[in-house]
Amino acid sequence: METRRLQHFVDIVNAGSISKAAVLAGVAQAALSQQLGILENEFRCTLLVRSRSGVQLTPAGQVLYREAQALLRRTADLKDLVKREATEISGVVSLGLTAANINLLVADLLPKVRTSYPGIQLRIHERMTGDLADGIVQGQFDLATLAQEESRAGVESRKVYSEALFAVAATALSPGAETTLVDLARLPLILPTGKQTLRGRYDTLFAQAGTAPLVVAETDSVHAMKAAVLAGTGLAILPRSLWRQEEAAGRVRLTAITDQQLRIDVWLATRGPPQSEAIAAVAFLVNAAFARASAGGT
Repeated sequence: METRRLQHFVDIVNAGSISKAAVLAGVAQAALSQQLGILENEFRCTLLVRSRSGVQLTPAGQVLYREAQALLRRTADLKDLVKREATEISGVVSLGLTAANINLLVADLLPKVRTSYPGIQLRIHERMTGDLADGIVQGQFDLATLAQEESRAGVESRKVYSEALFAVAATALSPGAETTLVDLARLPLILPTGKQTLRGRYDTLFAQAGTAPLVVAETDSVHAMKAAVLAGTGLAILPRSLWRQEEAAGRVRLTAITDQQLRIDVWLATRGPPQSEAIAAVAFLVNAAFARASAGGT
């Protein structure tokens, strides 16, 4: 199977139609249709359902799309590796992190990667936890930090860090040093949307406590959540590592939720062996950075 044919398939899915993909790739639409037909003949199944509105992946097509992305990225990395000296660990490593993990790791991690492995180009993507889990499964990332263990599609993960969660509010809106989940439910809350791992945990805990939270806004953007908290719109439930500067400046107050041991566990996930030397090297440095953060009592 030609790599070019897989690239055309991915281009068609990303563009949403064969005609748009042909324009973006600078090739004839008939040529792309032919390449798609060859793929479907090789796999002996339908990969895309075509209609006037565009294309839609079949279940078999979803599998091929996910694996093709990972294979194409590995092929690009291989070409880069071959161009460099055999003794140098090099390549592109895609790392998906939550905003909290970026605050926690990046200032420590980037200098370590640069010093230890100058041939590695690190690409950092910020996402919410649910999006990171889907991304590592779909092959968008080589490594990702998740809020729970993941084993779909050959993904391997191990717990590397744990951090307490607090109710965070602008100082004037803070309920004080301590609160309970029931009391917190009566206050205006800004929470992630239902597709995120943490939101599922929060909803379960509120239901177990026999109460429903007063949710005034939902967002999958941590930056939007922070802006809303700082504006006094409501409270969020987040780790301290996201609020170091604001807490030091007295702009927010963190409240402990005393009747629940709320923590966020961090799992480092990879798509499993075989891994490139570059991915293994970055995984080692990420583990070491989390170990230093844990030792610092974060």
